[in-house]
Amino acid sequence: MAHMGWNKLSRGSYIAWSLPIFILPFFAGLGAAVVEPWSDFWWGFTVDFFYVWCGWVFLCAIFGWHNNRFLRLFPYMVMMNITVLLSFVPMWRITNESMVLGVFLLFSHLYLTLFVYIYSKEISSKQYRKRGVKIGLLVSILLPICWMIIVIQQDLFTVRIIKVYGAAICFYFLNIPFVSASIRFREPDWEPPKQNSKSL
Repeated sequence: MAHMGWNKLSRGSYIAWSLPIFILPFFAGLGAAVVEPWSDFWWGFTVDFFYVWCGWVFLCAIFGWHNNRFLRLFPYMVMMNITVLLSFVPMWRITNESMVLGVFLLFSHLYLTLFVYIYSKEISSKQYRKRGVKIGLLVSILLPICWMIIVIQQDLFTVRIIKVYGAAICFYFLNIPFVSASIRFREPDWEPPKQNSKSL
């Protein structure tokens, strides 16, 4: 993401960067649809999202917007946030669309996104000394544990939920670098401090 935020790209390079990354929402959307019974809604949403993404990428390339920091990075943030939500759907569907779990999954995603947005500088530069950063990271780690606690408490645990649970956690944390990259367009002149052994 740092590469995409700081370096100017040719139209061809931008397209070559932007289209393959859709593999993330593709697999998340496929996972949301494939849970029995097959969901035409979630697969249709994924396909429509792909068309919108391709349209945006080509528009940026055609009109030269791809070297604008906001227009390059913000869509990546949106795409990844939608991907995270899609990755939660299989777990939610397997648990019979539990309202409690669904609300908690949504809360977890919003919490992590807001936390990373607020502490973008610290996270981008791997400076974790602030109390707020330490507490935020701890809560972010504990939230996925609570997902499984909710599943077990509601007697909804099944063997197949383990795989979708692992996938949801991966996408949940993968969103961190995408959101923290927002500092690249919010404060274009900001640069991360040099790393040292006392950064933690």
